[in-house]
Amino acid sequence: MARRKPKNGFSILTLILVMIGVAILCGLGVWQVRRLHEKTQYLHRLDALKFAPAEPLNVALNHLQAGHDVDSIRVETACEPGPPAPAARIYAVNDSGAGWRPVVLCRLKFGPYPAVLLDLGIEGQAQSLAPPTTEFVAPSQVTGVLYVQHHGKPMMATATTGAGQFGWRDAQGISAWLGAPDAAPVFLILEQPAVAGVRPAPIQSDISNNHLGYIITWFGLAAALVGVYGAALLRRRRKAA
Repeated sequence: MARRKPKNGFSILTLILVMIGVAILCGLGVWQVRRLHEKTQYLHRLDALKFAPAEPLNVALNHLQAGHDVDSIRVETACEPGPPAPAARIYAVNDSGAGWRPVVLCRLKFGPYPAVLLDLGIEGQAQSLAPPTTEFVAPSQVTGVLYVQHHGKPMMATATTGAGQFGWRDAQGISAWLGAPDAAPVFLILEQPAVAGVRPAPIQSDISNNHLGYIITWFGLAAALVGVYGAALLRRRRKAA
């Protein structure tokens, strides 16, 4: 009895699906390579930040205006006095649960920008999406770390609906809501002094870096998929012989 010829249509479809799967897995692996490079550079900055003295904020903002990266630089500055004002609030999740990060304007007397966004820390725990309504005054003299949101809206941003509520570090939107659209597009994370009712929450220093494991996983899966397809193809050709 004659052997049944393999169905070429099925073979072509299988090859296409395998090629798509390999392309997706390799794409994920390449993305993780890029993230590994970025995370390694960021962690090196954080290590240097642990012992770095504070520099004048105006110097860093001049660098920012010139197009230089000022992320994770410790700075100090004086904030111009003003009356208590409503704070914008960023919904955030930390080790102790969810909370709100109040953000106010630190108005500047000198420099390329009229103000900078001052993140005061964590304000209580958010049991619901209704934030506190406490008004704040920026301290007269602050020390903190600059934080730049480089990649726009993150994938895990929280949807919020109230006025002045933000689910991610939307520097442009927060500046506009606080009435200072020309403020520096960067956050100053307060280290000291502490503001009443708010727990200072500076940039986390013990951040994990697991991207090498992800790289091995994605490229390993791509290689495994090619191996499985190759073995199946070889076995099928032997049967057809």
